[in-house]
Amino acid sequence: MDALNKKYPTKNSLQVLLGSPQKDKYTYFNSILNSKLKYEEPLPEIAWQLADSSKTISGYECRQAQGRLYGRTWTVWYAIELPLNYGPYLLRSLPGLILDAADNEGCFHFMLAGIEKASGNKTISLFMDKDAQKCTRKRYLKMRTETNGLSQKQIVDRVLSLGGYDEDASATEITDDKDNDISDQVLPKKNFLDKE
Repeated sequence: MDALNKKYPTKNSLQVLLGSPQKDKYTYFNSILNSKLKYEEPLPEIAWQLADSSKTISGYECRQAQGRLYGRTWTVWYAIELPLNYGPYLLRSLPGLILDAADNEGCFHFMLAGIEKASGNKTISLFMDKDAQKCTRKRYLKMRTETNGLSQKQIVDRVLSLGGYDEDASATEITDDKDNDISDQVLPKKNFLDKE
């Protein structure tokens, strides 16, 4: 991963790994508060509408398609010359590799950084797999929604009221690494990749 990040640096912290999904399922990893969570879901079906538009991306002739996934409408460009039905995020099932994908609200835009043929089979271990607690997608989305846009103090108070930390913990003494009080610091609301 370090070598890939150096060669193809991203503008944000979202990392997308392409590969052959096992049994038409995907595993999602993320953190909420101090909890590392994971859930497994069947890969979603996308009803793509193919368009006649075409353009060239990195020397590949691409065709356009649109589809909806988890509350967002996506416009994608896929290369028929690369007969792989994968793409970024969970976008897939087109007759070519997706090289460009953007949601219609203008919040997310995935663009091809480069293509390399790997020598032999490569396995990348997912760093959170060992530490992550299993949950359902419904539980994860509920927790994410309940903590979105709250202050640090509100989040800790909520967790303490639910018995999530040791009873000796103090909700009023939240500090950063320089011992500055950040208990009223409001975490920004996020426009999540998956809205539903």
